[in-house]
Amino acid sequence: MVLIIRGILIIYIVFICVALLAIIAKKSNRTVYVCGIILILSLFVGLRDISIGDDTETYYQMFLYLRYGIFSPNYEYGFSLISYFILKLFNDIHAPFIVFSFITNTLIICRLWEIRNRYSFVSSIVLYMILYYPSCCNIMRQYLAIAIIFWGLRFLEKDKLKIYLLIVLLSISIHTSAAVAIFYIFIYEINTKRENKRKTKMYIVLGLVCVPILAIAAYYVFGHYAYYFLNNNNSVGLFNFIR
Repeated sequence: MVLIIRGILIIYIVFICVALLAIIAKKSNRTVYVCGIILILSLFVGLRDISIGDDTETYYQMFLYLRYGIFSPNYEYGFSLISYFILKLFNDIHAPFIVFSFITNTLIICRLWEIRNRYSFVSSIVLYMILYYPSCCNIMRQYLAIAIIFWGLRFLEKDKLKIYLLIVLLSISIHTSAAVAIFYIFIYEINTKRENKRKTKMYIVLGLVCVPILAIAAYYVFGHYAYYFLNNNNSVGLFNFIR
């Protein structure tokens, strides 16, 4: 009981500190406070105990195998390869958790800071902490892929389509579900209402090529996570909502 109360207090302290830093960053317009937000959020998740999070122990076992060069077919090769190099570089089984946490939070927070003139930075940070941040302890690969895509949207807005597609490919190598980010191209084009016949034809061709790829990705994802959908006794946060 004492441990639970202490854990809740720590969460509230982290929440308040990050919210205060977001307010100060907005008023002072200084990135040093943004770095403080990234540091707190990344360390809080990256240094978590193996018992915290539904997938943490599974990832821990995966990293143990990777330490000896054993790659599991259950994980995307890109994610496994990056994890392997991190383990080789730091020679610590906890290193991938910390590094991936820093990458995820850095990309998301920096992107929120970048678009602060369009959306309230403080409100965005609060919503991120309430709705999305807790899931970093569970769906680590998915959130890493999401963070890369979210940051990569800046290139889509600048019409740098090739760079954006490379970012999508990188994200897919981390988690297959990132293939859905290809549709953001069409959404962005419709939203901006730009008339360009050449681009329209190119996007139609791209769409036709991507449909079978997305179908295969969807089949893979459902097959990989079918247990969570079909087992009524299982409780995994996001999957309860989807179910």
